[in-house]
Amino acid sequence: MTLDVGDAGEGREGENTMVEIQTLVASARRGAAWLVSQQSEDGSLWKHKGLDSCFKAPWALVATGHVAEASRLLSWVKENAMPRPGDFYTTNETQAEKEWRFYRNCYFLIGAQKSGRFDIVNAAAV
Repeated sequence: MTLDVGDAGEGREGENTMVEIQTLVASARRGAAWLVSQQSEDGSLWKHKGLDSCFKAPWALVATGHVAEASRLLSWVKENAMPRPGDFYTTNETQAEKEWRFYRNCYFLIGAQKSGRFDIVNAAAV
């Protein structure tokens, strides 16, 4: 099976570039396997680096079939970095991290919604 990406690829002008879907799926699976290998027993990912290192992970994990791992990460985030519904932060964040917290919050909420974690994403959170 192939995916026609038209002029989006590196081909010559007017040449359709074909990307093998199997190659893309295999890459996503390798990336997800690596991500899962980085997850701590408590569900966290690189907690010493803060939330900015893992806020896209729940969505990525769910998209690659790792719903349980996404849920474990979300449980850790809920317990350690969700002081109120829909807001995710830690007390040692930099000013830059504080200023773009809404962007990060949206990714956590999308990951929670896609993994069925309605204890995290609900009317109170949005």
